[in-house]
Amino acid sequence: MGIRGISWHAVVVDGEAFDSTRQFFSSLLGTGPAWEADGHTAFLTVDGSNLELLAPTHVPAYGLNDGVAFGFVVDDIDEASAAVKTAGGALVGEVVRTDAVAYRHFRDPAGRTYALTQDLG
Repeated sequence: MGIRGISWHAVVVDGEAFDSTRQFFSSLLGTGPAWEADGHTAFLTVDGSNLELLAPTHVPAYGLNDGVAFGFVVDDIDEASAAVKTAGGALVGEVVRTDAVAYRHFRDPAGRTYALTQDLG
């Protein structure tokens, strides 16, 4: 499957704490958000990993493990998706491809949600 590390982290932040948490991570990481929309902010770290803050309204219908999830960097999203199925996991949704990244979510046998991410840049 070619897992190279963990590249994506998502944290669900409720209501009033969203703005203060956004400011906290801006200060801690020493950079502003890479992009943001109402209730969804993403930071890129020096090593290229991605931290996303999500308001509860931005959580996918399949959920994010009581508010925290992470994703694995893979060499080939399609190969990794097949490996997840072979190992007994369940794929959730389709592969999403942007100019920079391809990603998809999956569940392990315990029902926890994770992501696979492939750098396309």
